[in-house]
Amino acid sequence: MHTIRLILKDDPTKAEWLLQWDNSSFSLKNPEGQPVFETAVSTVHRLVEIRELYAEDKISLAIPYGSMVFESDPIALAELRAFVAKSLGSDAEYCAELQRRSLRSIPIGLAMFLVAGSLFGLYCWYAIGAPDPPPGHWIRWFGWLIHGILLILLGVALAGPYVAWLGVREWLRIRWIVRQALKREAS
Repeated sequence: MHTIRLILKDDPTKAEWLLQWDNSSFSLKNPEGQPVFETAVSTVHRLVEIRELYAEDKISLAIPYGSMVFESDPIALAELRAFVAKSLGSDAEYCAELQRRSLRSIPIGLAMFLVAGSLFGLYCWYAIGAPDPPPGHWIRWFGWLIHGILLILLGVALAGPYVAWLGVREWLRIRWIVRQALKREAS
């Protein structure tokens, strides 16, 4: 039985929680030793927040009572990563779902960039060639609103490539985890 001692993030008491697993079950016990939840080993990779585990070096569990985030411990991270990678490598359906989800954000990010950037560019093109409106014209009354909308369009356009990049990065991360798991199984 593998046992990892973890401390809940932002817990002033620094009490240790126990994360335990063997070949059949995975459980989390509170500092008093009482089980908080228990599940089959085959579903653990669905409870662990994979992006946080690999990208942010955090141990975060999405249990039925809510999300629990624990303080980082390099040894615990390495053990849990190996365990999750092995479990994730054996669940092709869930891996495919994670990859589909990450790939969905790529066209969304590109659409954000193209649509918002085009609208921003079209207005700028119009504003360059348009004569100044006369005093009292409606556009002078709503100039502040137009500037606000333009700022939002510019922000969305600039955020689009970042959203697409995050999707590519997540897709590559899932592929890398599965490859590492398959290499461990082969050796």
